Amino acid sequence: MSPYIKFIHCADLHLDSPFQGLAVKEPSLADRFKYSTNEVFVKIIDLCLAEKVDFLTIGGDTFDGVDRSLRAQILLRDQFERLQQAGIPVIVVAGNHDPLSEWVTEIRFPPNVHLLSGDHVEAVPVAKGGNVISTIYGISYKVRDTRENLSLKFKRERKDTLSIGLLHANVGSRVEHEPYAPCTINDLRSANMDMWLLGHIHTPDVISKDPLMLYPGNIQGRHIHEDGPRGCYLITVDADQKTSYEFKPVQNIVWKCEEVNIEKTSTLLELVDLLSDRSEEGLANLTNGEKGIVTRWRLTGSSP
Repeated sequence: MSPYIKFIHCADLHLDSPFQGLAVKEPSLADRFKYSTNEVFVKIIDLCLAEKVDFLTIGGDTFDGVDRSLRAQILLRDQFERLQQAGIPVIVVAGNHDPLSEWVTEIRFPPNVHLLSGDHVEAVPVAKGGNVISTIYGISYKVRDTRENLSLKFKRERKDTLSIGLLHANVGSRVEHEPYAPCTINDLRSANMDMWLLGHIHTPDVISKDPLMLYPGNIQGRHIHEDGPRGCYLITVDADQKTSYEFKPVQNIVWKCEEVNIEKTSTLLELVDLLSDRSEEGLANLTNGEKGIVTRWRLTGSSP
């Protein structure tokens, strides 16, 4: 029987990503939120250390684009070094925002970090106490515009303790996302993996429970259409290979869309008071060390 395994999967970090719309509409807010995405990644590393995980997987789009700052590169290296000191490996796959063609960084990462090849599906063993507890299969994007069904390259060749597929892909051809590495759930199943850890879709979603296939979503919503909790998954596998998973929200900024009925509101001042009360209520309910809320209100009901 396999040993107890615990790990964290995240994806779509988009380090250095701007908060869309804020720079134009509210420059002061844009300055406050500028580094929130980077700071959220530190929360994930904190969680890895607190949970004493066996490894961390990152499912693509670590950076937001080719114009990555030195600040983001140093942040990434420093956080990886924290895991190196704790003996925690990191397996990273490159996606469409950070293809291997753009992974020429000025910073050298510590030896616990494995960036997967784009030439073929790599099989990376992860050991614990001298025993291999998992094998992670994955392939990176060589270039941004990767439209090939990369899942067809995966094949479990041997009896691994725990076989994990790591891929940045659009499973099920979701129209709201670009069709990078498009595939189907059946394509993934045919590779005979024990589970699939995915990236590219920004909303957390468990698309299959047997075998487990999940998107953790991005780690920080960047605009009003990325509302709700954002974070990573903590996944455990017990000695009987029973898998459990828990979503861990880590966002600094909460994006929310709410309806407000103003039928009983007769003046503009009353409306301002009503929305101010809603704001105070929302701030009072912040958790997980969040810094603030961006809310879009949709006013309903007939009012003067």
